[in-house]
Amino acid sequence: MKKIFCKVKEKIGERFVFSFKKKEKKVQNTKRNKIIKYSLCVIIPCLLALGGAFLGTLQKEKKNKDNDIIVEVVSNKVQRRIYLISSDDLTIPLTVEKEKRDTLQEEIYDVFNLLKTSSKASSSSIKGFINDKTKLNSFTLENNILTMDFSKEFLDYGSFNESRILEALTLSFVQFEEIEGITLLIEGSKINHLPRQNVKVDEVLTLKKGINNIFQSTLEIVEKEKTIVFYEKDYDSKTFLVPLSLYAEKGVTSNITFVNGVNYILPAKLGLKKIEEYNVLSKKQISSTSSFALQVKKELLIDSTYVDKKLFDLITLSLDLLDIDLPVAFLNEEEQIPVQGVYDQESIQVNSIMYNEIKI
Repeated sequence: MKKIFCKVKEKIGERFVFSFKKKEKKVQNTKRNKIIKYSLCVIIPCLLALGGAFLGTLQKEKKNKDNDIIVEVVSNKVQRRIYLISSDDLTIPLTVEKEKRDTLQEEIYDVFNLLKTSSKASSSSIKGFINDKTKLNSFTLENNILTMDFSKEFLDYGSFNESRILEALTLSFVQFEEIEGITLLIEGSKINHLPRQNVKVDEVLTLKKGINNIFQSTLEIVEKEKTIVFYEKDYDSKTFLVPLSLYAEKGVTSNITFVNGVNYILPAKLGLKKIEEYNVLSKKQISSTSSFALQVKKELLIDSTYVDKKLFDLITLSLDLLDIDLPVAFLNEEEQIPVQGVYDQESIQVNSIMYNEIKI
């Protein structure tokens, strides 16, 4: 009996233990499921909320992009080159920034006013030369020739050099692409000479007139050729670039004549200083017709590699005043020398070269 009871007890104990362990496992699983369930109840809404916020932000950004106001700043200014006359009788080019006009006619009137003695561009040493009372009665443009009819007050120009007046007047207006020369009228009539120094007035004034011609007689230009070289001079505590038309030994081609001009010895009384950048040019040049090719000294180049852009600008300005349409090139023997900071030399427009800048 005792043995049977023990066996039954063992069996029942096993069941109880088995049943208890199974129940404990079930309870543990139930708790875990509840935790997961509650966690999902919290996490899922949070994820949905974050997703909605993200999508809302994207939508808002898209909306903002669609509604962005793009402001394009368009300058209403333009640079013009005008030519006034210095107290020591030189024609000085000045670059001024002014309001851009809608028509060429308005631009011409603006330049005309900037050449007057009361011009905002004038200083104590560099002044406008057209009498303030002068009126521009009319002007016409035909076949690229600008005919300007001034009132009689134009001839009341005081002590200004007549050659400088004609130079400055011509150069100030031929800067426009549409104008190649000007014809001067006074009260509707052509004039052949200016009244005080009897300087001849050509029927059409063009770049051939030159600027700051320094020769004294025709004997000085025999077997020589005109070129234009820039120098430096101080006015009103500021250094200005001053172009001079001079007659140098004539070369086989214009590039050789130009370098002969660079080495021309000026009269000391002019007080003009040679520009250092010209020193890089070799005295020995090779004739060239396809380009304005200049031989340079390699030891004077920037890092023995580059030509200074100032030299390139100076030569470009000279060619413009000489009305020579050739690309500028620099060589050391046969090696092409680049200009520092310029990747496409032929794309440089002369009117983009700013020098002798003044504010008005």
